[in-house]
Amino acid sequence: MIRSRDQVVVRRDPQDTYFFLTMPRNVLRTHPLVVHLTGVTDRCAVAGDEVTQVLASGDEMFSAVWTVGRAEWGHRWSVETPQYGWRGVGAQVDYLFEPVAEGTKLTRVMTVRLAPGHQECRALRQFTDRSVPQRFLHNVKHRVEAVRGAFSF
Repeated sequence: MIRSRDQVVVRRDPQDTYFFLTMPRNVLRTHPLVVHLTGVTDRCAVAGDEVTQVLASGDEMFSAVWTVGRAEWGHRWSVETPQYGWRGVGAQVDYLFEPVAEGTKLTRVMTVRLAPGHQECRALRQFTDRSVPQRFLHNVKHRVEAVRGAFSF
């Protein structure tokens, strides 16, 4: 199992940050590896919704079908996939939205589960590359803070 935890402070309230992040089309615009999406894309994804991502890293392309497991407006949003590109590799990502004086402390925790025999998975290097989630959160922060008016709920 591989677990990574990344945080950023966004100068907007948790509801605005949650609204932006849980609308999958915004992930397409901010995640450095996501190149295509299908499924729920133009509204906030709620528990039970599915989104398929196509990701590209170097010369590798793979897809993952994510299912929203938890959607607690303005507080927590969790997605999981039983196959993160390769059989035997599953993943869960939890986003926590904590109000702080500056706005929102956004925490992203990704857990990748490797079945026995998959510890040498070709994508292992990508899963441990700390720059990818950090760039993603930085991009989310930049995009959310750039919105001048109110988000449309």
